[in-house]
Formats: sequence, structure tokens, C-alpha cells
Amino acid sequence: MHEWVTWAIQGAVAIVIGILGFLWKQDRKHVDEKLAKHDRQIAELQVEAQKAPMVYALREDFIRVTERIDQKLDRLIARSGTKE
Repeated sequence: MHEWVTWAIQGAVAIVIGILGFLWKQDRKHVDEKLAKHDRQIAELQVEAQKAPMVYALREDFIRVTERIDQKLDRLIARSGTKE
């Protein structure tokens, strides 16, 4: 009788280990898919970040250009003799 109980316990432990292994494998697959998705998103964002200087003006550049335009307008106003 003891032999039968030992076999039953060993069988149950083997089944539990098999189920846990299966669940761990499924979870690992899900995590790998999420990591691959995040890697693709990071790559897309890096491409967009490289394009940014060509599309957007930096704040300092914008201020420098507008100050230059203001100086030119001030010179034109001064030449014409009119005041603001």
C-alpha cells in the first residue's frame, strides 16, 4: 500500500511541476512579445527624435531670429524717420 501512495505522490508532483513549467513558458512568451513591441516603439521614437532638428526650431534659435528681424525692422523705422 505504501508503494502505491509513493507513486501517487510522485505522479502528482510531476504533474504539478509540468503545469508550472507550462505556465512559466507561456508567461515568458508573453513577456518576450511585449519586449519586442517596446523595442519597435523605441526604434520608431529614435527615428522621430533624429528628425526633430529638421522639423522644429529650438527656442534659442527662434529667439535669435526674431531679435534679428526686430533689429532690422527698427533700422527701417529709424531710416524712414517715423516713430512707433
